[in-house]
Amino acid sequence: MTVNAEPLVIAELNRVKGVGFASADVPATRPKAFVTVERVGGPRELHLDHPRLAVQCWSDTRHKASELASEVAEIIREMVVHPNVGRVAISSIYNFPDPSSGSARYQMTVEIVTHG
Repeated sequence: MTVNAEPLVIAELNRVKGVGFASADVPATRPKAFVTVERVGGPRELHLDHPRLAVQCWSDTRHKASELASEVAEIIREMVVHPNVGRVAISSIYNFPDPSSGSARYQMTVEIVTHG
């Protein structure tokens, strides 16, 4: 059995930035800045998981969303010291405004290896 990367990353972001800062879904009442994390692919084996995560950094301006993405990427990179994480790679960070709301948003693709 492997560790689920989505709640692991969400918990780490909430530990560093504050409870409610990161979640799997967009909050019903949106704060000025927040992060969503979702698995978008990657193979799972019996004892290792190789998820690809989309981590979206939302804010009230494009510049703030970009700065938040840089900060969040650093927090996620530091997760490599977690006992259930074997590798962390940020493979891209890019502007990704929300088409529904027009909200400023940057997205990064994270590849992480977890084990039980």
